[in-house]
Amino acid sequence: QEIVGQCENCLLGGDPASFVRNAAVQVLAGFIEVQDRGVLYGMERETLMIYRLLKRVGVEDLDEGVRLKALQTLAVLSDIVKGFMFPKQRITREVKILEHF
Repeated sequence: QEIVGQCENCLLGGDPASFVRNAAVQVLAGFIEVQDRGVLYGMERETLMIYRLLKRVGVEDLDEGVRLKALQTLAVLSDIVKGFMFPKQRITREVKILEHF
């Protein structure tokens, strides 16, 4: 939560240096990629905060590189959340052959 808060301050605080905002997005991307999926599911509030933050940065940031990285990271996070909310269903069939003598 502290990491997310620091990144939020860098991104929404309007740091004039785009490399600082880009680094904050990189930190969030790294955080998402290395976390066990179960941890992200357990941190629902923080995951939602990260999602909203990335979405906002992807739309509002003035630097195209920062926006692009934020949108890429948002796509990764969306895939993870969709996988949790809508798990792939497997259909299994059981075939029994009866022998007649």
